[in-house]
Amino acid sequence: MGENYFVLRQMPQAEKEFAEALHQRPEIPGLHLELGLVYAGAARWDKAEEEFRVETKMQPGNAEAAYRLGAALLQQGKAHEARQQLERANRLKPDMPETLYSLGKAASLDGSPAAAEKAWTRVIELEKESSLAAQAHFGLANLYRSKEIRLRRNRKCRSTRNCKTASLNPKIHRARGVFGSPDVHFDLTHAWQVYDVLARHTRLSCRLADLSFILSTKCRRIRA
Repeated sequence: MGENYFVLRQMPQAEKEFAEALHQRPEIPGLHLELGLVYAGAARWDKAEEEFRVETKMQPGNAEAAYRLGAALLQQGKAHEARQQLERANRLKPDMPETLYSLGKAASLDGSPAAAEKAWTRVIELEKESSLAAQAHFGLANLYRSKEIRLRRNRKCRSTRNCKTASLNPKIHRARGVFGSPDVHFDLTHAWQVYDVLARHTRLSCRLADLSFILSTKCRRIRA
């Protein structure tokens, strides 16, 4: 009866039937899983987690129980533990698209974009053009966009740090004299070092012939 109520989305009646069955025969495998699905259907994720966790202990080799537990944990924002359970489900029964999609989501939230990319790419390979594949494409798009934003921020931070370094580094101030003041006193070796600092900190671009000319005319005035 519990299964019938569940199919009809009559969750209170389904919960009552499965709870009564568990009370009478708590050792029967699958009942905790079924009751957990009832709780999940009602978005009672904490209760669903409890039942799925019991089922995984009763049946440690059950891939669906591990997947359901991982999904319930993910719904509660417990990304790290969810990822562990979903990885276990994927080991027990590899290449299940639903498991892989949830694994990609958990890995992304757990700060592992490479693992998320791998899982979602595999979903697309398996599902081709299904709705799940579309969700995986969307997840990858968000992943790549976040990666690009991080790269831009890192470039901006490096640029800011370089500007600050240039204002504080005596070599930078002295290097400006190489190209601007006729009164600098650098030898050729030091001039090349200064140019290297400039190239790294200011992205200066100069043809080798032009650089040689500048160095030969302005950088070989050595203080007596």
